[in-house]
Amino acid sequence: MKKQTDGPFIRIDGEDVLMYPFDTEPIDGYKPHPNFPNCCPFHKSVLENAENWFKRFPDCCDMHKRIKRKKWFRRELYEGVPRKIVNQISFTEYHIFKRIDSQNWFDDITNYIEYNIQSFGSPPVGTDRYLAGIKDYITIGKTETFELPKEKRKKLLEYLEGLKNREKEGVTDLNILHATYQKWVKAIPDLFFFSELKERTKGKFPINMVIYDQEYNPYTGMAKARVRTQPEFIKFLTDLTRQLLNNVNTVALVKQGLISDVHAHTLEVMNENHRIKQTSLVGEYSKGETKYVKIIKKWLANEKKYFKDIIPLLTALSPGKGKPKAGDVSQKVTFEQLFPYSPDRATILATLEKPLPDESLALEDGKWVYSGKSERALIVALADAIKQRAKEGNISLKKGISANSIAEALASHLGVEDWPSRAYRARYQNGIRNDGPAFDYQEFKRHFLAIL
Repeated sequence: MKKQTDGPFIRIDGEDVLMYPFDTEPIDGYKPHPNFPNCCPFHKSVLENAENWFKRFPDCCDMHKRIKRKKWFRRELYEGVPRKIVNQISFTEYHIFKRIDSQNWFDDITNYIEYNIQSFGSPPVGTDRYLAGIKDYITIGKTETFELPKEKRKKLLEYLEGLKNREKEGVTDLNILHATYQKWVKAIPDLFFFSELKERTKGKFPINMVIYDQEYNPYTGMAKARVRTQPEFIKFLTDLTRQLLNNVNTVALVKQGLISDVHAHTLEVMNENHRIKQTSLVGEYSKGETKYVKIIKKWLANEKKYFKDIIPLLTALSPGKGKPKAGDVSQKVTFEQLFPYSPDRATILATLEKPLPDESLALEDGKWVYSGKSERALIVALADAIKQRAKEGNISLKKGISANSIAEALASHLGVEDWPSRAYRARYQNGIRNDGPAFDYQEFKRHFLAIL
């Protein structure tokens, strides 16, 4: 039966997934003791206890009583489980004996144990008795010819105890993690530094953030990974918040002119500071989540103070000019400054390598080998296409940057000399033809919009 909680993920209970038991194989060199399992009191008692338990199966516990009611359940499917338990305990004993001195002894032994656990199927029948036998063997830790080193014995016992604790904790609900992530995205300030992140992650769930410790198990032939619990995920997001905020160098952005309207930006910072305070007051965040909320609030408070302090100084340094206007055409910025998000830069440069409507244009080592009117029209068309896609949210671009600034940055990046004035640039948009090869600004723009 499918069980669905609020969110995009559907949870299927393990009791509703049928996987038949299968036989495992020992590693090379294994030979059962003569008269096994009646070779020693330990193996003999393991088999006797397993057979006595199986006489009561499936009425031995609540979980097995529940699977008794499943349509697919047939007791005869599990007739061989008692012998399987003692066989696989013996296989694992030999495995530990042979691999305990190897360099990767812990990973190798635990991978083999997990292979044996998986072999008991789903729902599991006999796994607990197999693990109990392995625990007894490791606890004793010695035979007539072999003794487990104390530290390694301790580490293996801690591993077995961890399996029990993991079972008690239950399976992490991905819908809870999804909701936790969306709440975090909402808490990130709506400032241009983070517009790309918020646009790309809104409503999405990066599964790579919640899984970790991925590794391959050579015995099962499968990769495995652990899923973060909600407290672990919140800690991960808190650390990520610190990293994101630390990457914002406001002083450098002001110096480079990328925050051209400091008054408007200060207002945005104050609005976001107020928003975060309000949402934290109404109890939207859990106790753990308030850690990253506090970090964001402190960061916004610092930003607000910084801009309040520098606005009078910037005004004093620009007598007669008044408040700087966003998108001032005299603003000179580089291609890298315009597009701080590197995948956007890569997309734009890749766009220039696509076949062009005018075959007389070509790129060589990142620069056009042809110089003429078509080249300039193409830059203007690309700048306008980028501006349009930025408005639509497909490309991350600082608010207030004009298409002319984009064109100037592109021209500089591509090595185009003597970039024309703003008035001269307008000719291309109006479709006025000039000396040189024929070109069509609108055709170029349509070409770039189709790619971006």
